[in-house]
Amino acid sequence: MPISDAFPIIDEFGEVFDFARHVAVPSDWSIVISDVKGSTQAIEAGRYKEVNVVGASSIIAVLNSAKGEEVPYVFGGDGATFLVPSHLRESSCQALLAARKMARKAFGLDLRVGVVPIGELRAKGFQVKMARYRASDFLVQAVLSGDGVLAAEKLVKDPGPENPYLLREDEAGEGDGDFTGLECRWMPVKNQNGETVSLIAMSLAQDPGKAQESFREVLRKIEEIYGRQERYRPISENRLELASKMSDYLAESKVRVFPGGRRSLWIYLIKTYWITQAAKWAWDRLGLPFGKRYKKELVANSDYRKFDGALRMILDGDSGQRARLRDFLEEKFQDGELVYGIHSSDHALMTCLIFDRLLGKHLHLVDGGGGGYAQAAKRLKEKLKGKPSSPDFPPANSPA
Repeated sequence: MPISDAFPIIDEFGEVFDFARHVAVPSDWSIVISDVKGSTQAIEAGRYKEVNVVGASSIIAVLNSAKGEEVPYVFGGDGATFLVPSHLRESSCQALLAARKMARKAFGLDLRVGVVPIGELRAKGFQVKMARYRASDFLVQAVLSGDGVLAAEKLVKDPGPENPYLLREDEAGEGDGDFTGLECRWMPVKNQNGETVSLIAMSLAQDPGKAQESFREVLRKIEEIYGRQERYRPISENRLELASKMSDYLAESKVRVFPGGRRSLWIYLIKTYWITQAAKWAWDRLGLPFGKRYKKELVANSDYRKFDGALRMILDGDSGQRARLRDFLEEKFQDGELVYGIHSSDHALMTCLIFDRLLGKHLHLVDGGGGGYAQAAKRLKEKLKGKPSSPDFPPANSPA
């Protein structure tokens, strides 16, 4: 049965928390997880764009390997969570192992890849459910729920030397992966209200009804503090600017020419740079309607809010709004209702997956600057462990 027939479409983001509309994922499917091991250290060393690109490369590799079939996923900044049907498991795993090889050789980063069968999770009493949120005419996001998603992540990240859920390098085939469509050609998107906030919030309630209401309350508070989505959305047409330095295209080039040598890298880099600059000149000077239409589609196809058992959002606002949101979340945390992580920067970062520009088939993965989601996840984990949380950056009382 096609995914489009098996899992319902939700048209309003506020309704993704209606877990009664989510459908159990078949037991012969698998949760497949990719993430950059040691991403926090790499980000703190200033390599957050490379971490982001490697995370996005795992998605495009899997989507290309599926040859047009839908593979549900949720982007997490330094990797992704996939729900993979049984007949696509082998090709998806090989694509991710190829992405792992690329990450190591091109960037010196370790992309961890793990697989957990849904049937095994279900046998242990965990649940994995899914619906789909229509963010735009082209972008339909997977919406995940159930305690099995977090359980799978813990199993994959178990540091044991014989972790049976991790894919090993010797399981990789001969292919180098297909990363066609991955592009990183936009400047970091500066905020318009003072700062860009990366937020992750996760309910601590065991009862699905209480968890549902907890998430709805968070979204209502965000809209009360920040206003309508048009006001807090981190991407807008008037702030999109194509990158102007050749070095800005290096990360994309390393992925797209892999495993080609230095000559292939320079040819792709120079070609991409000049093609993009020509497009920039045509859009700016000639006012071509295609450029305006493409930017409008880009904004609509941006995944700045999502749900995979945790609410993940990138928000554009000011430090006072962040302080109010943090105070609300901290109160809920102290009451034992939820746990959260927040990170603040001065821009959003966007990585693009292009399938057909002319037909509007392109989507855009959004993260906060400085490794926003990874840093927010770090602070969330600190709270779960009872450790003093690292401060937001910049502090909430700093001038905007």
